[in-house]
Amino acid sequence: MAHPFLIKEIALQAGLSEATVDRVLNKRGGVRKHTAQRVKQAIRELHGQIEQAGLTGRKFLIDVVMQAPDRFSEAVRAALEDEMPALRPAVFRARYHFNEVARTADLATLIDRIAARGTHGLFLKAPDQPEIAAAVDRAVGRGVPVVTLVTDVANCRRAAYVGMDNRAAGETAAYLIGEWLGNATAKILTTLSSNRFRGEEEREIGFRRALRTRYPKLGIVEVSEGLGIDGATGALVRKALAANPEIVAAYSIGGGNRAIIEVFQAMSRPCRVFIGHDLDADNLALLRPLVESGQIQLGNHTWSHPDLTTLPKDQIAQQITRNDEFLKKTYGIGAKPYWRPPYAKRNAAVDAVAADLGYTVPTLWSGSLSDSTLITEDYIVKMADQYFTAQSIVIGHLNHLPVTHVYPQLVDIIRDRDLRTVTLNDIFLKTP
Repeated sequence: MAHPFLIKEIALQAGLSEATVDRVLNKRGGVRKHTAQRVKQAIRELHGQIEQAGLTGRKFLIDVVMQAPDRFSEAVRAALEDEMPALRPAVFRARYHFNEVARTADLATLIDRIAARGTHGLFLKAPDQPEIAAAVDRAVGRGVPVVTLVTDVANCRRAAYVGMDNRAAGETAAYLIGEWLGNATAKILTTLSSNRFRGEEEREIGFRRALRTRYPKLGIVEVSEGLGIDGATGALVRKALAANPEIVAAYSIGGGNRAIIEVFQAMSRPCRVFIGHDLDADNLALLRPLVESGQIQLGNHTWSHPDLTTLPKDQIAQQITRNDEFLKKTYGIGAKPYWRPPYAKRNAAVDAVAADLGYTVPTLWSGSLSDSTLITEDYIVKMADQYFTAQSIVIGHLNHLPVTHVYPQLVDIIRDRDLRTVTLNDIFLKTP
């Protein structure tokens, strides 16, 4: 197990004593298999963070505890490892504690152990259970800030929740499925990884409420407790489809999207609409054909949304290039030649840098829904009424909730004016 790290570094990363790490590295025995695996994982994590190890500056060690499918946990790991170097001069390192399946009591014990050992902060994705809430409160009592990630834990002293508004997400899914299915009488399959996760429960509540209000002919068949793992989720879906021939669409609330689609295909069942979440590896594979065909089209809006006219040329290029690399890595295809300068701020120097990188078509706008800040629903509809006209480019941000409540009004304006939505290629691509 060759490595360039000191035993004390590995012990800190693994959350173990130096003596335990020494026994594992020198194969002295008397160590549980799980402990040995944690040492190996710590070394892999240190290799991934090797650029951080030699940096000067105040150092912070954070812990990430997640119960989630491996594909999702690894996506979170990759995102954190990509972003932590950008937080200099502060130096962040992370210890990861990932489980696809875990007992609530074991997760609570893990939180207690991390807090007792010491950490600068804890990211947590865990079931919304009283034992977890109590463990969070004990950690906070020890001075550890806790941030819940993707799904919240209620009635605890966590510092913040980071994630989407899950009820609004469920309502949006219901609207999209309802519009695509039209006036049909049918059933929709909803799949949860577990009803113990607050985020998934909120998505389901929003979904059911929107269907009940707007699309009363659509019913729901729910399956749960597959934990987002392909095998277990696929078995539940197969059973549901066999018992419910009226199912014609699916809303994947809790993951396992590839398995769900494969079961529909294996049973020769049509799935007229499929809505899912997340940009993990499996979902990206499902999206890439749509991007490659042009059905979904991309544009480059820079990496961190600065005013490009205030930056030197090398930083302008870095902003565009870094986002271009992200798009290629994520979707398998870039966005050239389309780009949009933040705040519409551009000049000859900015345009020249972009063009040298292959971004030759700046796509600005003729109107906006003005929803980059929090505004009322009525004002969004007013902006749509003003700018939804023929041959207009209108931008919307979806930064706040009000726009999710006015989808029907926006679509009505488009239909009443006999307009249709188009892609960037439809507007800018020159054809003979």
